Amino acid sequence: MKKIILPILLLAVVLLFGCGKTNDADTDNNAAPDVSMNDADDSAAAAGQLDFTTVDINGDAFTVDDLKDARVVMVNFWEPWCGPCVGEIGDLAKLYEEYKDQGFLIVGAYSTEGQDEDVKSIIAENGVTYPIVKAGGNMDEFMTMYVPTTVFADGTGKIISAEPVVGANSYDDWKTMIEGYLAKS
Repeated sequence: MKKIILPILLLAVVLLFGCGKTNDADTDNNAAPDVSMNDADDSAAAAGQLDFTTVDINGDAFTVDDLKDARVVMVNFWEPWCGPCVGEIGDLAKLYEEYKDQGFLIVGAYSTEGQDEDVKSIIAENGVTYPIVKAGGNMDEFMTMYVPTTVFADGTGKIISAEPVVGANSYDDWKTMIEGYLAKS
């Protein structure tokens, strides 16, 4: 019986807290050489404002200006090696399709270098049609030590969530949050 309890407890801890994020100081693998930082990053982050210039999974430019047509933007920080992150992507893809005509946008942001093919495989398997970008600019100011982490913003990039949402959520929990933010926008 004791041999069964320990693995179950470990699994519960991972599911509850998500996957830990490596510290950028520990490795250079998180640096994205093709992502540029904006000069206003520090002041923008302090004001709760996304300010970034980065690239999407296909290498095309993606900036905060690409959010302008959205009423509510969900920025979901995830990594391809994180089980809870990958586990919720199918639900996020469904929610995006369900609410995109109401001004809802999801931006999936990852930072692990050298895993673009894994990311492409995951998004293809899950039918993801929302933008997947390399975390850049001041995006890391809104992340926690864990992935998945999610923040909500408006179409100008202004953060509208009081706190980051840490960990994976169910379809119904995300739906409740999305509908709440759409109702307020």
